[in-house]
Amino acid sequence: MTSAAARAPAARDEVTLLHLFDVLSRHRRLVVAMVLAGLLAGMAFMLLVRPTWQADMLIQLDDAGTAATTLGLPADMANLFDVKTTAAAEAQILASRRVLAGAVTRLRLHIEVLPGRWAALGVLRGWLGERVDEVVVEAFDVPAPFEGEAFRLTVLPDGRHWRLDGPGLGIPVTAAMGVEHAMETVDGPWRIKVIDRGAAPGAQFTVTRRSRLSMVAATRDQFNVQEKVRQSGVLVATLRGTDRALVTALLREIGDQYVRQSIEQRSAEAAQSLLFLDRQLPDLKRQLEAAQERYTSMTERHGIADLAEEARLALKAAAEARTQLLWLTQKREELVTRFTRHHASVTAIDRQMDAVRRQLQQVEGNVRGLPALQRQVAELTLDVRVATDLYMALLGSAQQLELVKAGQVAGARVVDMAEAGETPIAPKWPLALGMGLLGGLVLGAGLAFARDWFAGGVCEPEEIEAALGVSVLAMVPRTERQRALDVQISRGEGGGLLSGVAPDDPAVESLRSLRTALRLTRLNQQRRVVLVTGSEPGSGKSFIATNLAALLGADGLRVLLVDIDTHCGRVHEAFRLPAAPGTCEVVDGALSLDAAVHRGVAPGLDVLTQGQAPGDGVEPFAGGRLAEFLAQARFSYDAVVIDAPPVQANTNAVLFARNADLVLLVARDGHSRMGDLRESVRRLRLCGIELDCAVLNGVTPRLGRYGGRFGAYGTYGYGGYGRYGAGGRPPGRLGAWSARLRSLWRGGRRQ
Repeated sequence: MTSAAARAPAARDEVTLLHLFDVLSRHRRLVVAMVLAGLLAGMAFMLLVRPTWQADMLIQLDDAGTAATTLGLPADMANLFDVKTTAAAEAQILASRRVLAGAVTRLRLHIEVLPGRWAALGVLRGWLGERVDEVVVEAFDVPAPFEGEAFRLTVLPDGRHWRLDGPGLGIPVTAAMGVEHAMETVDGPWRIKVIDRGAAPGAQFTVTRRSRLSMVAATRDQFNVQEKVRQSGVLVATLRGTDRALVTALLREIGDQYVRQSIEQRSAEAAQSLLFLDRQLPDLKRQLEAAQERYTSMTERHGIADLAEEARLALKAAAEARTQLLWLTQKREELVTRFTRHHASVTAIDRQMDAVRRQLQQVEGNVRGLPALQRQVAELTLDVRVATDLYMALLGSAQQLELVKAGQVAGARVVDMAEAGETPIAPKWPLALGMGLLGGLVLGAGLAFARDWFAGGVCEPEEIEAALGVSVLAMVPRTERQRALDVQISRGEGGGLLSGVAPDDPAVESLRSLRTALRLTRLNQQRRVVLVTGSEPGSGKSFIATNLAALLGADGLRVLLVDIDTHCGRVHEAFRLPAAPGTCEVVDGALSLDAAVHRGVAPGLDVLTQGQAPGDGVEPFAGGRLAEFLAQARFSYDAVVIDAPPVQANTNAVLFARNADLVLLVARDGHSRMGDLRESVRRLRLCGIELDCAVLNGVTPRLGRYGGRFGAYGTYGYGGYGRYGAGGRPPGRLGAWSARLRSLWRGGRRQ
């Protein structure tokens, strides 16, 4: 026992790749069913889910610079004030609540109107292509507590009036089509305006006022803006939705709102700058006129003096420096009205003004080195030139700002108008079917592994040897030929044993190996009685017993096959014999063994069927004649094979096992649970009976298992035992789980 237990650990504790493939192979029908269910779910998803459309729009940002360039500053000064707005910032503005709320309000998306009293039925009618009545609710303002509530709008019989009823109204509200209706309630003001679009009299609609904030949030979830090419100044905006026309219209409106608000912002900034220039222009004009008068007066007194080339260059440099200084001074005054004196923009201008002052001092020093008359002419000419340049520049800037203020200049433009694609982006047939296939495969594999763990039986002989401490003498494969024999027996069309009908079947070869092992190691003159039993119905112990007995008889032994399964014995069906008289009558003493035995049913084989069991719950084998019966059979035959009922289903197996020489336990591959096998061994040992060996029946070919391609044979039907049910069906999934848990609990307690 110790060597058998140490030979291999329980196969359940070892999870290998071959084992995983084996589980999937054994439960392939379940996996295929789940895969087909997944494909059907994917197809249903494609048919039931509304398609998702995507519209896109291309926006180019204006890089013309800020107000410095607009005002006409020189190039080097314009760069100082040209703080361009980044594309990331503009993308945030485009997706801002202000822009989206404007689009939602303009398209009245916060007002939901669905045809029919029941909104879902109205939508379904629209999908089916039926004519749907239509009205336009141009205004529907309700108090905040009633946002999200459904109201019923009914077109009155005259077709020119409507009636609205719902929560918060008390009595229904009636008004004319196209006329705005306003009223005051204790909850707040109401405003409603309905426009007819050919709705039939009596048509009903479900109207819901959504909050703008929720609609903006819903729109933002489906809205995306990004600059695909970095630093290109081009934004790509996309919007998704289930209504193609609505998605296109909403994205276009978002673009229009963004451009409109950009124009309004520039107009406001231009108006502020224009107000500043309007205050500066009169002073500059007076300064220009005064400079011109001083220059004219000087030329009238001294005539026109010709300046040297050096004086003209100094005059030009001084004029440019003064003009720059005046520009900076005016710009600083404008910025101080919006920022503090320590702001970065103000301090930058202060540094630039200091540099221009140093340059101007140097140029004026050169001018002061000229002769007196030339110096005076140069200074007056410089005043006139500076005043003229500054006045004309500011006058031109004022005209440009007038144009901006009028709304003709925007900070961005829509290059490609919003348009939805011709095909929806989701759902897609390949993706839906692929996800359904993958989901079905994962679910099927998970159920297969769960079923194998909770409801699966033993699969390897090492499991039985390690758990029970006995040797597995044979692994009998499944065979289709036995299934055909079972069908014939059930129909009464024939019968026979597999060993006689198909002697070359792999299952028969395995049984021959079992016969040889028994004869060489266990059967002898003193050990002749072999009891074949199982832990539960469906193990195929009658198949093993009948064919083993026939093979022993064919090997030259005189064999008696005894059926003690008084509830559901099936040995007589295999040989087409009457069920009674049999074992019950012989043990009871009503009939002798020689009179009850059916002789010569096969070469070297006699059969004793189960007989007629007494009623009223009387145990037929509880008397003292059982040992006498077996002694007589042992004396008359070389080998006695007893087909006993399952250990856990009937006590006959234990009664006969106490008088048997050899107890063989049959377990079925994938059906017999280890907990039931342990319980059967425990019951036998409580009665002083030691299990000798085991047979693994119904073996299916698996990866990593020795053996060829075996067929499959039908389950031995075993019924009549209350806790297993009738018809030979194995216990259901719940019963299998319970047995599994009981087995684990008992194993833990024994440890």
